[in-house]
Amino acid sequence: MLKGASLEYTKAHNHRIVLEYICLNGPISRAEIARQTNLTKQTISNIVSRLLEQNLICETGTKQGKVGSHSTQLEFNALGAYSIGLDVDQNHITGLIIDLDGIIHHRIKTELKLSSAEQAIDIMVDTSRRLIDKIQINKDRIIGVGVGFPEPIRITDGRLVALSAYELSRQSDHQSESLRWVDVSLVEQLSKRLELPIFLENNATAAAIGESFFGVAGNINNFLYVFLSEGIGGVIIHNKHPIHGLAGSTSELGFISSHQNQQQQLGAFFDLASLFKSLADGKKDNLTIQSLSDYLDDDNPILLNWLNQAATELAHVLISVEYFINPEAIIFGGLWPGKLIDVLLERLSYKMASLRLPKLTVSPAKYLRAKSGEEAAALWIATLAIYSLLLPDPTALQKRHDSVKDDLFVSPGKGQNN
Repeated sequence: MLKGASLEYTKAHNHRIVLEYICLNGPISRAEIARQTNLTKQTISNIVSRLLEQNLICETGTKQGKVGSHSTQLEFNALGAYSIGLDVDQNHITGLIIDLDGIIHHRIKTELKLSSAEQAIDIMVDTSRRLIDKIQINKDRIIGVGVGFPEPIRITDGRLVALSAYELSRQSDHQSESLRWVDVSLVEQLSKRLELPIFLENNATAAAIGESFFGVAGNINNFLYVFLSEGIGGVIIHNKHPIHGLAGSTSELGFISSHQNQQQQLGAFFDLASLFKSLADGKKDNLTIQSLSDYLDDDNPILLNWLNQAATELAHVLISVEYFINPEAIIFGGLWPGKLIDVLLERLSYKMASLRLPKLTVSPAKYLRAKSGEEAAALWIATLAIYSLLLPDPTALQKRHDSVKDDLFVSPGKGQNN
């Protein structure tokens, strides 16, 4: 049941509003922030003092007003804090540390075949500590650690209560039982060992959030993000926030029925395992997502036909999205190589044109390619803590929890360290 906001919730919400406003509009004066946000001058003064103490903003000189008075200007300090992103997959853990402008300062990739959740947690902790040591900053300047997993996952109160072991073990010698990625208190364990806020998300949602901060969606408030990896996923972003369903999940594009065969799902047309099997033709070929670029350069007929079928099926889903949701854009990213996404977009453009009804007044969405690849995934995961820091949460004034810390770095939402 929703409850009215506590004073702590309201204060945290106002802090984010002021910080975001300075980030987007600085240099700017305290008086101008008060006018634009409808907060009192005293509230602005208190918030600004705290942000200056936290080194998240800085004073950048003065500006003369219309009547000769001078006002101190405030500006966002991108180097005032850092965030860590950990991309966990079946054969690697990739870690990045970024500043508040999304600039990568160091990266660490560990190639491995996961044998247990405990092993993965040990590597996450070690990777995070090495990243902090590498750029030689105090740990109190780290605002949090984002951890991303393949879909589907389910998170409750910081516990990874459902992660398909199959997802992380299907290429790991059938060790699904030994992974035990069920009911893992990941936030509790990581936050205790690292003493930092922890944010959990699936890779698709993290990618969509990251794209809205540092990617092609910087000026787009409402869009569908199509996540392309071993399969296909999707996330709807509305006013910079992902829309979660009843079970906390986002748009499961892969489970939508085929328009030609109701017994088949869209995900079957984006299943890379079946594509790899066809391309290998019975040979033991170590195919990867990245190696598909070589097949594309060779105009491989199997790959081109696969992309054509995938585009045909996806077009029928996206035409419904255009008419029902009417997003500003549909953005394609994930783990696919950029050139592979480009070919998919070319085919989609042709097929969408034939499906659109000319007499309808709905404006078609812009189709854009996002950043993609393993490093992009880790970058977007690192954005989770920045998202919590900068963006006011639309549910902040209607809370579900009994208590929340009066801390700028803590936001209402799943997977946080309360």
